[in-house]
Amino acid sequence: RARVDLEAARVASALGHIDEAARRYAALEVTSPSDAPEALLGLAACLSALEDATGAEATWRHLAAEHPTSPHGAVAAAILTHPAFEFIGPFDLTWPDAELTRLVERRERAPLGAATADRARSDARTYLLDTQRDNGAWLTAAQVTSGADSRDEIVDATTALAARALLAEREAPGTREAVERALAWLSRSLDEHLADSGDSPYMDYAVWSRCCLLLALADAIDAGVGEADAHRAAMRKALDDLVARQQPTGGWTYFLSGSATGEPVSQSISFVTAFVLKTLERTAELGLTAPAVTVQRGTDALAAMRSADVRYAYMLMDGGVTSPPVSEAGSAARAPLCTHALMESGRTSLEDLRDGLDVYAAHIAPLNHEAGKRIMHAGPDGLGAHYVLFDHLMSAEALAPLDAGERRRWRSTILDALLAVRRDDGSFVDLPQLGPATGTSLALLALQTLAE
Repeated sequence: RARVDLEAARVASALGHIDEAARRYAALEVTSPSDAPEALLGLAACLSALEDATGAEATWRHLAAEHPTSPHGAVAAAILTHPAFEFIGPFDLTWPDAELTRLVERRERAPLGAATADRARSDARTYLLDTQRDNGAWLTAAQVTSGADSRDEIVDATTALAARALLAEREAPGTREAVERALAWLSRSLDEHLADSGDSPYMDYAVWSRCCLLLALADAIDAGVGEADAHRAAMRKALDDLVARQQPTGGWTYFLSGSATGEPVSQSISFVTAFVLKTLERTAELGLTAPAVTVQRGTDALAAMRSADVRYAYMLMDGGVTSPPVSEAGSAARAPLCTHALMESGRTSLEDLRDGLDVYAAHIAPLNHEAGKRIMHAGPDGLGAHYVLFDHLMSAEALAPLDAGERRRWRSTILDALLAVRRDDGSFVDLPQLGPATGTSLALLALQTLAE
């Protein structure tokens, strides 16, 4: 009987009958002590959905204290100790529609060989065209809980990546129109973000979003897609905002603090700084430049994170201290991007780049093994799923300074790793929380870069 009542409570909440669900869960704690942990977790979720933050917190604390060995008690403890706990909720417990459900459905891997890379490219393009929303954007998996119409910087970054990937496929039917819709949406969204003065609590993904937008608009100008003057105006706004986000340590970051209410931590992240520097180099090609001092400080910060054997630390803290210590495996994925970004300033050489690519190739298998995992930084030396496809793309782009013959030395290794994470619907996913649109866009850009 209790299991039936639990299911009835879940169905009620999924149908939007939150008060009814809360009553059912509360009754179960009394009538079925063995099911109390699950019922309490459901009750807390309902209270959050009803915007009773105090009641939800009290219920989570009660659950964690009274049932510490229960999986449901562990979930409550994880919620309570989350760095952004103060910003959790209210929950949306209603069933997501089919558009959102597709983002988190399990798919089988369907790897392809290098000889069929063109098919992977075509399938990825088709997937992106099929999943673009009418408003021009693409969804991320996080919107399953926040709602399809929610707006954040990851949605913008994903949409910019998709637009940029489709730009190179613009001769395919329907693709140019899809890009134009995406760029129009991005321009509107940028203005909304810039008008919103609210700061992110402890993670700020605007740096990623601005870079992805700038690269997409630069490619659109070169391709003659959309209005160049409008694109330049949007680029100027995004560029100014990106410059303003430079850290006192000289570089850029998305990590602001260890908790939502903690003090800001002044630091720069190596691969974020490298991505920004590459973006600034690209915008400068169109005459849209950042102040020279901005570029110099960013370059100095990235160079300070490089060790004598051309390995790159994760962060540069105040006082010039790098954290955590550099290990070859842990820094392998950063090496090609960071070395490539420093070449423009003459801080690194082709030999350094070759060495970085060799290190990346040596550790690409354990990095690729992380793809599809939800827990981040859980691989050897802190490797994580959240940058697998980004690293493959950046490493593919890092081949550019080499001649065609030399590129083949690493091309097949990167391509094989890329194609190994392809799914049976033609999409790509590294971090499930980001979803297939993000991964597929990164993969398509990498496939285009690696095409011979």
